[in-house]
Amino acid sequence: MEWALPASRHRNGPGPGPDREPPSGRGTEDNLRAWAERAAGWLDLPGEAVLSLPKVTVIGFRQVHVENHRGVAKIAPEQVQVRVPQGVITIHGQKLAIGAISRDWVVVDGLVEHLDFGQGGGPR
Repeated sequence: MEWALPASRHRNGPGPGPDREPPSGRGTEDNLRAWAERAAGWLDLPGEAVLSLPKVTVIGFRQVHVENHRGVAKIAPEQVQVRVPQGVITIHGQKLAIGAISRDWVVVDGLVEHLDFGQGGGPR
């Protein structure tokens, strides 16, 4: 004799069809990010490595290191804008210049006055 669970009691619920849309868009991305954050905590991994978070290190008032950048958007003696996955980091100061840059990090030298963290812009 064969038997089956009714669709409402099936372990995974009914499949995609006219009554149910598959998961899509932002919700799935948010779920993956939340899972990655939990996994990083369980495995004691740094968030910047797992989640592409920027790591910003300020050394005195003379230097700023930004890891996990996505390029430099603006360079001026009073302002440097560095793109990161979550937006833009703006470094304000005097005599600012790029001291060194690689694919993964950038060093800004000069007299650093303050930093702004802006959302939007995302990866290019």
